[in-house]
Amino acid sequence: MIKSFTGIKISLVVMQIYALNEKNEMIHAYHAHKKVNYRCIECNGYLRSRGGTLRQRHFYHLEPNRACHLHRKGIIHIHIQNHFYTCLPKGDCQLEYRVPEIGRIADVVWLSKKIVFEIQYSPITAEELSKRNHDYQKMGWSVVWVLHDKLYNQFRLSAAEQALQFLPHYFTNMDREGKGIFYDQFDYIQNGLRLYKMSPLSVDFSKFSLINDQELKEDCLYLIKQRAKNCSYYFSGDLIDLGNTSSASAYYQKAQEKEKAQLVQAKQKKMKYLLNGIKKGMGQTYQSIFRFLLEKVCH
Repeated sequence: MIKSFTGIKISLVVMQIYALNEKNEMIHAYHAHKKVNYRCIECNGYLRSRGGTLRQRHFYHLEPNRACHLHRKGIIHIHIQNHFYTCLPKGDCQLEYRVPEIGRIADVVWLSKKIVFEIQYSPITAEELSKRNHDYQKMGWSVVWVLHDKLYNQFRLSAAEQALQFLPHYFTNMDREGKGIFYDQFDYIQNGLRLYKMSPLSVDFSKFSLINDQELKEDCLYLIKQRAKNCSYYFSGDLIDLGNTSSASAYYQKAQEKEKAQLVQAKQKKMKYLLNGIKKGMGQTYQSIFRFLLEKVCH
């Protein structure tokens, strides 16, 4: 049991579903034989398979190795990986994909699209998140983060979430039984706080589209504009897709109204702060001039 930065306790049940056989071939736990030794694709330690009708088939380390990243993966993490494996095109998706040039093992990859899906169920620092993004990007991969909402999508954002604000990321509420959704949402974030969020938008990762800047409407959400600057694609059902296909929907119109109100409020606070500074440092004679100039800047 570990405690997250929000104080929530998270139970980790160790499961591993891929290993290497004696021919150095990747083997899924469902195809592995019991009482046969396999090797871990990260630490090279010996593994064996177990499980059956009442428990998901998986590999386990014969000798526990806490330093091994794969040894620490839990059942929910595995369920999320399996979701991608079943929804992405057969033969075009791989789990535990090794990228030896950077010493990384990606949770899920969509090979033809060069997309890495990184699943995050446990705490991560902003530094580690940025390093992973940089490592994959220099090898030509883009990264989509999938954050579990037991730990993330709370009122107070972690530093890693703040770093992801305008980068590709989605949330999931997948449970230990493998039930749940993957979703996007409209939210408004300021100073590391999620001041407002709307209901989840279910996302279908199997339906991929490239962003056409010309198709983005001039009055589209500021959040969408910022995302489009950092990513060239989107998935069916997400916020960008909604803006392109259903901008007249009640959800999208409500998001526009809320974003506009929040941006106006933020500008007013900024103007008030600057005016207070002027009052302290200047006489009444010049205040009206600076007020006029500030109004021009802030509008």
